[in-house]
Order: sequence, then structure tokens, then C-alpha cells
Amino acid sequence: MILGQSLVPAEEEQTVKTYHCTSFKSRLLGLSAEGYLEVTNKRVIFQATGGDSLIHSEVPIEEVSGISIFK
Repeated sequence: MILGQSLVPAEEEQTVKTYHCTSFKSRLLGLSAEGYLEVTNKRVIFQATGGDSLIHSEVPIEEVSGISIFK
């Protein structure tokens, strides 16, 4: 869960669904990260954390027209 844990929800914002979508581990580099995609009634949020790093991206729900996935 991203909202309520690391983000403050907007007024009347409610989580619709949260997906664990990324898991990265590198024994060689000693790095690991976990990523989550959360859909609310107001926005789509991606957040990945690992160690001291944080990647955060969000889009207002009315601007979502598709999704791209890559590996």
C-alpha cells in the first residue's frame, strides 16, 4: 500500500487496487528493490524502493490512455 503509508491521499481519494509488480535482486551489486503499482479513484501511482533509493511516478486517472511494460 502506497497511500496512507508513504503518500497522503488527496481529498476523497480511495485505493481501488494495489499490485506488487517489480522485484529486483542483484547479488553481484548487492542491490534489491520492490515496486508497487497502486490505482486509486484519482490517480495511478508507481513506487519502487530499495536501500536508500526511491522511484516515484504518478499520473492523474483521467490522463491514462494505456500502459507500457518492459523487462
